[in-house]
Formats: sequence, C-alpha cells, structure tokens
Amino acid sequence: MARATRRRFLQTVGAVTGSLLLGSGGGSAASHESDDLFASEDAWPTSQGTAGRTRATKAAGPTGPYLETDWSHGTPDVSGDLTSESPVIADGVVYSAAVSSIEFSQGWITAYDMASGEILWRRKQASTESGETVPVGAPRSQPVVSDESVYFAGGGAVENNSETHTGLAGIYALDAASGEIQWHRSNLSSTTTVEATDGRVYFDRGALDADTGRSIWEVDESGTLVGVAGNTMYRRSWDQDSDTAFIVARDATTGEKRWQREPLNQIIGTAATADTLYVTSRTSGEEPSYSTYALSGTNGSVEWRSPVPIRGTSPTTTYTVGDISETKITVDRDPHVSVPAVDESRVYVLTHSYTEGWFPGPSMSQSDYYDSHSALYAFDRSTGEELWRFETPIQAEAAPTVTDETVYFAGNYKKSDAIYALDAKTGTKHWVAGIPNRSWLISSPSIANNNLFMFIQRPMLDGYIYKFEATECGESVPDNGARTVRNDSDGGADQTDLKTSPPSRSASTSAVEETDLLTQEAGRSSNAASWHTSDESLSSTQKHDWRSPLAFVGGLGLSAGALLTDRSPLNRDT
Repeated sequence: MARATRRRFLQTVGAVTGSLLLGSGGGSAASHESDDLFASEDAWPTSQGTAGRTRATKAAGPTGPYLETDWSHGTPDVSGDLTSESPVIADGVVYSAAVSSIEFSQGWITAYDMASGEILWRRKQASTESGETVPVGAPRSQPVVSDESVYFAGGGAVENNSETHTGLAGIYALDAASGEIQWHRSNLSSTTTVEATDGRVYFDRGALDADTGRSIWEVDESGTLVGVAGNTMYRRSWDQDSDTAFIVARDATTGEKRWQREPLNQIIGTAATADTLYVTSRTSGEEPSYSTYALSGTNGSVEWRSPVPIRGTSPTTTYTVGDISETKITVDRDPHVSVPAVDESRVYVLTHSYTEGWFPGPSMSQSDYYDSHSALYAFDRSTGEELWRFETPIQAEAAPTVTDETVYFAGNYKKSDAIYALDAKTGTKHWVAGIPNRSWLISSPSIANNNLFMFIQRPMLDGYIYKFEATECGESVPDNGARTVRNDSDGGADQTDLKTSPPSRSASTSAVEETDLLTQEAGRSSNAASWHTSDESLSSTQKHDWRSPLAFVGGLGLSAGALLTDRSPLNRDT
C-alpha cells in the first residue's frame, strides 16, 4: 500500500506541475519528448532503454580507449532477442531474465548489485491459484523496471503440469528490492512483451494498473506491442494474406484507436518518440531492399523515407577449409538492418551483410578474416537525410545504443568480440576495444554511470552478463579498412563524398503516394547496385556457415579447443 500511495502522490504532483507550467507558458513539447526519448543518467529501465524503445540515454558511457571486465556472471540461455535487448538497470541494480536450458518453459529473474555484481535475489518459483508451488514461466523478453517494481511476461502454462514441470505463464509484477511477487495475471499467458510507464503496464492487447494488475483497457485483436511514447501505444500486426505488416496507434490511457497505417512491408523494428514513430523495414522477395522511415504520431502519414543499402562482396562465397582440403564452406549473403536508435537530432541503424555462424570456424589462422561487412548509418531526424555512415569489416551484432555524444555498438571480429564508440555527430571513431574469446551472440549495450553492460552467449556454454569499464590498457582490434563517410562540404581529406538521400516527404502526402513511397521506391534500389564502392576499400573478411557433418564436427572440436586454450587472437597493447 505504501508503494501505491507514493506512486499516486507522484502522479498527482506531476499532473498539477504540468498544468501550472503549461498555463504559464513554461512547459513545452520538447521537455515532454525528452522524458520519452532518453533513459536517465543512472538507469536503463527497459531492455531497449525507454518505453518507446529509443535505445538512448542521458548517461555518459565509458571513455575507453579500452574496456576491461569489472564483473561477470554466467546464466543459462538469456531471454529475449539479443539483437535489440540489453540488461536492465535501475536504482543501482542490474536485472536480467533467463530461460532454463533443461525445460524451456521455465525461467527466472535475477537482480545483481551494479557496483559489485553480487546476486541480491533470484525469483524462480510462483504459486498457482490452488496454492501449489511451481516454476516461474520462462520470460519471453528482458524485464521492465518502473516505480520500484519489476514486470515481465512469462511463457508456459496457466496451471502447472507436474509431469513436465511447465512454468506458470502470464504477466508478473515483482518487488524490485526483494523479488517477491506482488501480483500475477495468468489469464494473459499469450503476452510476449510488456512496457511500463505512467502507472500502467502495457502488453500486446491493452493496459493494466501497475499497482494491482487489474485491466484498464483491452482490445480483442492480435498484435505485438512495439512501444509507448507521447501517450500513444503502438502495436504491430501482420496480414498473412497480403504478406504485409501494419501499425496501429492507440491512446495509451483509454485504448481508443487513433490510426492504422498499412502496408509497411516487413517491419524489422521501431522506435517511438513523443511525436514520431521511426521504422526499419525490408521488402519481401529474393532481392529485398531495406529502408528507414518516419511516421507521424498524429495520423500515421509518412514524413520521410530513406534507403539503407546493405553491401556485400557477392551473393555467396565458397572456400576450402584449412587443412581439410575436401571440405568446403559456403557463406550465404544475409542482409540485415537493426532496430533504430534515436536521439534529439538523428536516427541510427546498423547493418551487416552475411549469415552469422555459431562457431569461429575451423583452422582459421590469425591473419584470416571473416567474409563480412557492416555499416552504421546516421539519418537526420527531421528530413531523413543521410548524415554519415561508418563502415567496418566486423560482423556487427544487435542494435546501436546512443548517449548524448557517443554511439556504441558491438560485433564479432575474427575470433573475438569488439565494441565500438563513435562520435554521434560526425561518425568519427573514438575507439574500438576487443573482448577475448569470440561469442555466438552478443547483445546491444546498456549504458549507466560510465559503465557498459552486455549479454554474451558463447558456443556450447551458458550465457553471461558483463559489466565493462574503461581502462588505459587492453585488447587492440586492428579493424583494417574501417572508415567514416560524411555528407558535408568540409569532411576533410579522409572523408568520402556521399550522395544525399531522397527529399523528405510532406505529412500531407496522399495515401496512394505514400504507398508508392514505401513499395515502389523501395523496390527501385537494389542494395548491391546502390553501393558501387570498390571492395578494395575494405578488408575482405571470411565467415562460415556449416554445410556438412564433417565441417560441423571439425568445427565443433576446434571451437571447443579454442575455448579451452584461452588464447586471444588480438594484439595486447600496454
């Protein structure tokens, strides 16, 4: 009751203060947007930073030039989609969700002390309506922290099956300090993700009271929650008949439908601010094109669209593996664009070109590269103009994270991982730090209090949560061929001229013209043709995708050997 009273008090004070500011002319849309746009300096309260999933924070990140591990913890399979989700941080505590590797319908939430890494509590058990103690349903994504509570959606069964030990599904609210269950909605077992803000917990089909779990409003339609910002809840749905996706915007307080936008091709990810929804998407077909665009939060009209070319050296690459001359590995081109990150001026998206494999690859020498290419793009938030792009031969993973001045992203380099820090305004590389021992999956970074937090899933091993801090001595990554390309007149001798994106579209553009903008124009640009830069400007790298049992077994043994030998493929600088 004390927590509920405190929340209601804060909401009342906030409402009165906001009314006074607006009445006196002291309030502004910009200040409201800033609240929606950035996580606070000492927190990363949702897996993507904010309820709008902007992946932006006011916190200062580590300054480099290298990173070292402050602490780490092993955990079974990390929950959620590591291409967009990160560890959650609030009030000096780091939270993570994991799935049992033995029974995938079970899981738990763990709270770690941010400074020391000490485990503060772990929630693994729940009670059914009949009073039976059963495992918690496997979290389907990373948790959300709001007003001293932790919320998450768990998969499993409404009631436990004792034979299979299925976890108890539904939406959970835990006390952030102790991990005790405050309430549980087992009848919402199909929920895939939640967000929490302004005293409400949002899920795929509605909103709940954050204190009690009671429904505020619900709709009877399928879809997936993709963000809440500016008192608007956005949901994504898919029409299988037309093979297209659409966005539905609803009033976050009442659930009233504001607008629906379709078709939008295949939606990769979104980021919502107080007045705009930013989307990354791809067209369907054998030669898809990729784009980033902005939808008006008011009516869903297309404000601008910019293509996101994804470059690769060829559709496929085949080469002979090490000493096994009879075995060949084929690498498929697998273009990918990340979910967007958004700050006050720019939209950032990260791309890579080739399929990611599970293993570092058999018999690869220190001098060999993986066949890969990645680029981080920065677009003007207002016009969609491409401001700069940073190209690198690493295999970029996950989505970028942006602070006031720096953009961070991670990827695989040779047989290790690398974390980049770029100037957010210019795209200039500040530093790149190596992390020994290459992973299978590596998450987007979370930033808080000059530290960087990540999930790393290693081959044949459990997942890990890491806290990194800056150091003056560490692992050097020789990213030969990396460069920044800027769209300005005084970029300097080391910059390459860049053609601007298509002109931005007015919000008054007709629905027919907007459909053409999202389909015909997207299909007009082939990604291979739109980047006619010579591959000689970047180191050609080589990656592996397993195509034969022999290659798989050989790679398995060699990968296990690499993990056990503890040899870093990087050069150590002191």
